[in-house]
Amino acid sequence: MKSEFRKFLKTIVLVVLFTGVASFIVQKVFPNILISRHWPWILLFLFSFTLYIYWLLIKQYNNKLSRFTNTLMLVNFGKLFLYTILIAVYSWLNRDQAISFALTFFVYYIIITFVEIKALLNLT
Repeated sequence: MKSEFRKFLKTIVLVVLFTGVASFIVQKVFPNILISRHWPWILLFLFSFTLYIYWLLIKQYNNKLSRFTNTLMLVNFGKLFLYTILIAVYSWLNRDQAISFALTFFVYYIIITFVEIKALLNLT
């Protein structure tokens, strides 16, 4: 369990750092591109939440496969619901920044989810 988690941690830290540097460069070089000014917080939130979820899934995977499957489906539904609520609330409170926040969140979500799925597929 510890080796899988450490490998995932190294991978996701590298991906988040690369994404953060790329976001900073895009924000400075191309200011017309819609990237939320809150991108560091979005990235930190997705990183932290994904790390916790992966730890939870690894723990369930080592216990029982059927429990892992149930947990995986429940966690994915919960993440989707939580993220939708988060984007909706932010968009309602900050209507002028809604599109840039949603697009930034979505791009980061896709990047981090790709890393998470790849790591989960390597478990089997």
